Order: sequence, then C-alpha cells, then structure tokens
Amino acid sequence: MVSVHLRNATKLFGSAVAVDSVTLDVEAGELFFLLGPSGCGKTTCLRMIAGFYEPTSGDVLFGDRVVSRVSPHKRNTGMVFQNYALWPHLTVYQNVEYGLDVRRVPSTERRERVERALSVVHMADHAKKSPNQLSGGQQQRIALARALVIEPDVLLLDEPLSNLDAKLRIEMRQEIRRLHQEVGITAIYVTHDQSEALSMADRLAIMHQGRIVQIGTPREMYTGPASEFVAQFIGETNLLPGRVVEVGDGGPVTVETPLGRLTSAHSPRGIAVGDPVKCSVRPEAFVPAGTNDGVNRLTVTVESSMYLGAVEEFRLRSGDTALTVSLHNPGHRVFTAGDTVVLAVDPVDVVLVPSGSGAA
Repeated sequence: MVSVHLRNATKLFGSAVAVDSVTLDVEAGELFFLLGPSGCGKTTCLRMIAGFYEPTSGDVLFGDRVVSRVSPHKRNTGMVFQNYALWPHLTVYQNVEYGLDVRRVPSTERRERVERALSVVHMADHAKKSPNQLSGGQQQRIALARALVIEPDVLLLDEPLSNLDAKLRIEMRQEIRRLHQEVGITAIYVTHDQSEALSMADRLAIMHQGRIVQIGTPREMYTGPASEFVAQFIGETNLLPGRVVEVGDGGPVTVETPLGRLTSAHSPRGIAVGDPVKCSVRPEAFVPAGTNDGVNRLTVTVESSMYLGAVEEFRLRSGDTALTVSLHNPGHRVFTAGDTVVLAVDPVDVVLVPSGSGAA
C-alpha cells in the first residue's frame, strides 16, 4: 500500500482551467472519494494520478516518489472504467489475464493470480464465458478483477457504477467496500453520487470549479458543511438566511431569520454580531414541538406532503420562506395540507455557514 499526494496540481486544456492548484493527501490503504458535479475536475485529478494526463504545474506523488512525468504503465495502478472496457472477443478468464500477459508474468503464476482474482469477486464459475453473456453487475466484477489481478499499488475507479440500475448499484457498493477491506489497497473513487460517497468512503474531497472546497469523513461533511455549496451538494438541506444577533462566550450563536430566532450550538471561528449567515438545517432534524421545547420553535403552515414509505416529506411555508421536513412515518399521516404546526430543532442541528459561500 502506498499513499497518494497532489501538490498544487493544476491542469489546463488550452486556456480552460480543469484543475486549479489542488493539494490532497490520500492515506495508504484508504478508500478515498473525489465527489462533485460534472465538470468540477474530479476525473481530471484521477487521470493525473493514473498518468493519462501530465499536470500543467505541480506534482503527483506515490509515497515520497514523484510520478508526475512517469508513464501510466510504470505507476502500477489498476483502473476501473465507467463502461467496464472489457474485450468482447476474449473470455472472462482472458480479460482478467490480459494485464499479466502484457507484464510477461510466468504462466503458472498467471493462472494462480487470475483464479484468485476471480474468486475474490465471486466470478470463478464464469471464467469461460464471454463478457456479453454477463449482466452489468457481473461485467463490473470482472473489471474489478482485471484491475486487482496486477496487484496495483493504487486502485482507481472512475464512476464505476453509473451504468447500473439502482438496486444493483446498492449491491455493488457493498461489494466494492468488501473487496477494499479484504484486499487492503489504497483506492481513489470518482463519483457525482452523494449516496455512494456517504455510504462507502473512509474520507472524501468535494470539488467545485476545479478546486477542493472541503475534505473530511462522510459524517463530518454531512453534519458540518463549511459552505452553502457543500451543504446543498451533500444531501438535502434548508438554508435559512439570517443575521447574527448574539454570540455566547464560547457557546451558542443566535441568528435572526425570517422564521424567528434560531440558536446554533456551533460557533464558527471569527463570527461576530451583525454577520450575515445561512442556517443549514437538514430536513430530518425537525420534529413536532413538544411542550418542553423552549428553543428553536418554528410555526409554519403545511403546503403539501409526499409519502416515501419509511419517511413522509412535507413542504411547509411561513410567508416567503419554505421548508422541507422529513418525518419518520408512524403508519398514518402526521400533518395535512393547511395545518398550522409548530416544529422544533436541536441547536446542534443548526449549522452556520457564511452567506453566499459558494452556492451552486
């Protein structure tokens, strides 16, 4: 296992900046995600790590070794592509064997490694089949086996599940996570799917317009977004505009919003009375207010609801301000259109982000 590092890596295509001075550290053995919308630079970063692109400036390192100008086949990386990229005229076995054949691995060792790789992805019984006889999920397993069989230092995955249906994507998320834990390899995974990143990553970096805007664990990203863009991109949130009216001594911050005053348990560094902020509150953080809820009570009117099985999603409004609230479904409708309801939210679930901080 090796660590992977980008040091002020920039990639230009003509005058267009695809990646803008990115610095990143991926730890050895980590399953690390690059997450962001289309065109944010995440695939370009992956291709610089693979060696398909040379950085215009800056460096790529594997451990302490600078590989910025090292050709792809000398970096010992395994790549899993979005479209699987299997040879249709070769059998499953031959597809997995191909990389070893190119590397002139002796035949006995080659056979052992192919059989082991097929076993790891649970495809040993399909060795003699051609790729067109396999389902999409099975083809993706073969693509994984082909990448793993060369025993790479780094496994690179470029949106590998985007061509699969929803149910199969969930199954393959679990499978890739299992494989990573079993093989114990450094892996870097590119996706625009937030649920993939949240459910699989050890850590992730969110990219926007060629830059990394936040790095952390999935839980840190979801519960502590550093900007409007991150709050909106990771899951769903309500962003309530406001202005700080009180800052406790190392304690809570009170914000005046269109729905009344909200208290946040979070005190961002440097925040002061009068600062404009946005209060990020996840839909599931709201609960029907009880008689003992004295802080963060909001009175709103129900506009509509959507039944989603495990939860029911409500659209609520007060004046010009709308809220989305998700309540665990107790088996019957909690609110109906036209109801006036009082909601509460714990101060720990009110996250303050700078107003105008990189909204999508």
